[in-house]
Amino acid sequence: MTAYATLGLLSREEEYTAVEVQERAHEFLRYFYWAPALSHIRRELNRLDDLGFVAAREVKQGRVRRTLKYHVTPAGEQALKEWAEGPGAEPTVVKNSVLLRLWLGRRAGDSQLVIDALIDQIRQVSQDCDELAASLEQTDRILASQREKFEAGEFADTRAYEAAVARNRWHHSVMSYCLRDYQHNLHNSQQLLGELQDLAAIIRHSTSTPAETTAE
Repeated sequence: MTAYATLGLLSREEEYTAVEVQERAHEFLRYFYWAPALSHIRRELNRLDDLGFVAAREVKQGRVRRTLKYHVTPAGEQALKEWAEGPGAEPTVVKNSVLLRLWLGRRAGDSQLVIDALIDQIRQVSQDCDELAASLEQTDRILASQREKFEAGEFADTRAYEAAVARNRWHHSVMSYCLRDYQHNLHNSQQLLGELQDLAAIIRHSTSTPAETTAE
């Protein structure tokens, strides 16, 4: 999966370093899959290079350093196409460590410490929603730019323009789904927070000593 994800972040038109591929993964993949660490990206790029699915070119980076820039090869595009068009869908694996902590939180001594993890997650999801919305606005600007180039005659023909726009709209549609999913997650988490705060108050009251109850 990581190999296909890495391959999908590359293109024939542009070259990217391993760091740039990792940045693109953080920008897009983290919303619906996983943003691999740089070490994973480097390992997959080396493996894809051995398979002939990507090609690398050494370029200067500053006065002394050198780095590799990668682009996908026709063989890599074919491999990606065959996988994307393959039959069936793999089961979705959900690994939400915060929900696991919340589920176990009913046995915790301090419910508030458990709830704090949910509050942190809500802050993060809210931030992710803002960043994803900004990314969609960037795609809107790209589409507007493509329209301007088409009107200026910079595309070979109408079909080339329509294909380029359709690909960017495809990306926009998938990321819009992710934004709706994150917004639903945010609403769902906020509802869960209210419910758990009410239940935590009941637990605190029921487990407090008579003296503490009187003081309340």
